[in-house]
Amino acid sequence: MVAEGRALARIEGKVVFVEGATPGDVADLRIVRSKKDFSVGRVHQLISPSPHRTTPFCRHFGVCGGCNWQHIAYRAQLEYKQGIVTDAFRRIAKIAEPNVLPIIGCERERAYRNKLEFTFTDSRWLSQPEIESGERLERRGAGFHKPGAFDRVLDIEECWLQDDLHNRIRLTAKTTAIEQGLTFRNVRSHRGTLRNLIIRNTAGGQWMVVLVFGEDDADQRESYLRALMGSLPEVNSWYYVINLKGNDSISDLGAVHFHGEKHLTETIGRIRFQIGPKSFFQTNSTQLPLLLDVVTRFAELTGTEHVLDLYCGIGTIALSLAGNCAFVTGFEVIGEAVNDANENARLNEIGNAGFHALNLDKEDWTGHWINQPDVIVLDPPRAGLNPIVIERLMGLHVPRIIYVSCNPATQARDISMLSTDYELETCQPLDMFPQTYHMENVALLNRKS
Repeated sequence: MVAEGRALARIEGKVVFVEGATPGDVADLRIVRSKKDFSVGRVHQLISPSPHRTTPFCRHFGVCGGCNWQHIAYRAQLEYKQGIVTDAFRRIAKIAEPNVLPIIGCERERAYRNKLEFTFTDSRWLSQPEIESGERLERRGAGFHKPGAFDRVLDIEECWLQDDLHNRIRLTAKTTAIEQGLTFRNVRSHRGTLRNLIIRNTAGGQWMVVLVFGEDDADQRESYLRALMGSLPEVNSWYYVINLKGNDSISDLGAVHFHGEKHLTETIGRIRFQIGPKSFFQTNSTQLPLLLDVVTRFAELTGTEHVLDLYCGIGTIALSLAGNCAFVTGFEVIGEAVNDANENARLNEIGNAGFHALNLDKEDWTGHWINQPDVIVLDPPRAGLNPIVIERLMGLHVPRIIYVSCNPATQARDISMLSTDYELETCQPLDMFPQTYHMENVALLNRKS
C-alpha cells in the first residue's frame, strides 16, 4: 500500500497503482490511465481476496469516496499507515532507517469526526440502475462531491463518520427545504438558495449547524431556519452564511449568529476550547489528547522555554504547552482563528500565551516576539511549508522543532530541506482518520551540533 491509499502492483516490471485493492488480492484489473513510467488501474473482478479484506459497513462505500479503506480490516489499516510514513522518509527525505514509532490507533473506528460539510444539489448523481429504471426520480439531495467530479454530488442517506444525530440533521434540512419549496444549488449555473450544510459537535454532546445560502432572501431564510429549530431541539447553536460567490469557500465571509449559543465548548485535558462556526479544530476529539501528549513529550519543556507555534489555529497546541513553558507565541493567517485563540487563553486564565494574525508565507515573522524561541512547533496545511518559511526557520537556530503533519510526503520533503541544519530524531504516527489512508505524524527534529 502506498501514498494516496492505492495498492501497488507490477505488470511486466511496470508499476500499476490500483484503486480499491488490498495487498494480497488476486484480481483482474482495468487500466484507466497509462503513462510511460506507471499506470493507474481499478479492480475489475476480484479472483481471490486478500486475508486483510473485510466487508464494508456503509451502503455508499465505493461511490462516495470518503471512507476509501472500509474494505480493509482496521489492524491492517494501521500497518499500512505505518508503512506509508516509513516509506515517505526513506524515499523522499532519504533517511535510510527513520526511527518511526509504532502508530497509535484510534479507539473509535466509526463516528470519530466532530465536523462534516455537505453540499446541496438540484441534480444529484444517479446510479446506473436508477438511470436504466426510466422512472421520474427526485434529483434534489444533500451529500458529498464524488471524487474527481466537482459537478456530481452523491445524496447521502446514512454516514458513519459522525455521531448519528448528524444524519437526522442532514435529512431534516433536505426534506424541510423540499417541503418549503427552497431551490437547491446547481453547481454549473451557480443558482439556487441552498448551498452547503456544516455540522459540528463536541464530545460533550453539543451541536452546531451552519447553513450556507446562495441567495439573500430574509423571509425565506427565517421561515426555513425556524422550521429546522422546531424539528431539531438538540442543536445548541445556529448560524448562517450568505455566499454569492462562485466557489464554496466561506473563510472570507461573515457567519451570522441566528439562535442559541455562539460557541461550542470542547474540553481537552484541562483546557476548554471555544469553537465557532469557522474555527479550525482537529476533527477527531478522541485522538486529540494523544496527539497533544506526543507534542508535549517531544518538546521536553522545563518551564523556562519560549515556544513559537506556527499555524496555530485556535491555539490547541500552544495552550496545551503553556503550563510547561515561560511563554508561547502563536501565529496564524486566519484572523477569526487568532481571535478564538486569544479568547481561549482568556477563558482558561492562561496569561503566558499570545496569538497574532500573520501570513507566514508573505510576512517576515522572525522579529515578532521579545525572546528567541527555544522550541518551534509547526502544524502547516497539507501542502506543507513554503520554502521561504523553511529558510527563516533555519535562520533562527532553534534547538528543537516539532513538525505535526497530516501529509507524510510533504512533511518528509520539508524535513529533507531542513536536513542541512536539523536531523530527525524520531516520529510518531497517529491514526486520526480510520477507514481512510490519512493520518497525522509528529516528527521531532534536533539542531545539529
